[in-house]
Amino acid sequence: MRLMRRARVSRPFWPGVAHADGRPSGSCSLDSCPCWKRCWTSTMDKAAFWNCRSGRGRRLSRWRRHLLVGRSGQTWAIGSAGGRQRHKHGKTMTPESIKDAEALAALDVRARGEDAWSVECFEALVSNPQYRVMGVTEPEKRALLAFAVVSSGPFDLELEMIAVDPEHRRRGLAGQLIRAMIEHGVRLERERILLEVRAGNDAAQALYALYGFKVDGRRTGYYPQASGGREDAILMSRPLTH
Repeated sequence: MRLMRRARVSRPFWPGVAHADGRPSGSCSLDSCPCWKRCWTSTMDKAAFWNCRSGRGRRLSRWRRHLLVGRSGQTWAIGSAGGRQRHKHGKTMTPESIKDAEALAALDVRARGEDAWSVECFEALVSNPQYRVMGVTEPEKRALLAFAVVSSGPFDLELEMIAVDPEHRRRGLAGQLIRAMIEHGVRLERERILLEVRAGNDAAQALYALYGFKVDGRRTGYYPQASGGREDAILMSRPLTH
């Protein structure tokens, strides 16, 4: 058998990992199964990933599991129960309810600039049971790194915003918060999660699509622009399964 040369890849992808009961993960999806892991891995693992997608999956060996540690030394998990994420120093970062209006407003300014909400707005929001604010904090300093706001209606949830500290972007924090909100909606037995995103924000649209959101329509001239014009909003939604 000709051995394949190991090659490092610079982009993340999703290798398949067998279920705990030994079933291959060919039928798994990103949203429904904790067997999907994010990592930087070898060409051989890439081939194994596509085999898993076609139902010919295999359990990763122990020496390959250590490749689930990313370049920064953090372990990334997608779809894991509770949305936990391991910090590079070994502590877990789990989304939690945030009530500190000043910390939320300060992070919102760093993340969104002129579009940020005021402290008074966050004070009213965190005291309103219709809204839920989930955040991820740095384990040692307890500094707020990212947060998401969702409002609850009789049938649907609406994702109002996600803000991530610019210094901590591209670490999976936004995805972690999206998963937490999905779990929150399932617990409340809501039917869908709705959201709006700027038409020019391709990265956010791609992230939402990754978690099962579909485009429902467009709202013309919804967002104000610094130039004085208006930008369209893309309407997206995701069904919640109970």
